[in-house]
Amino acid sequence: MIQLGLLAAALVLAGLATLLQRRPEPVLDWPPSPPPPKHVRRDLIVTSAALLFIIVGIAAAAAAVTTALLQVIARNGGPGPA
Repeated sequence: MIQLGLLAAALVLAGLATLLQRRPEPVLDWPPSPPPPKHVRRDLIVTSAALLFIIVGIAAAAAAVTTALLQVIARNGGPGPA
């Protein structure tokens, strides 16, 4: 359960770090070349990967909490009489 929680935290942190990633600064050349095309595809891939890390991290955290609750219920013999 602890490993699952650590995995969830690592995935969420990896997603946030990916979102904060900056592209490298362009190198100036002479004579100036035409402006490069926008990096739309790269930005979509990086953003998709970051969101995937975050979503999988949240799912792993939910699985860790569910596992912990099921272990507590199994240890205590289930819910008592109402």
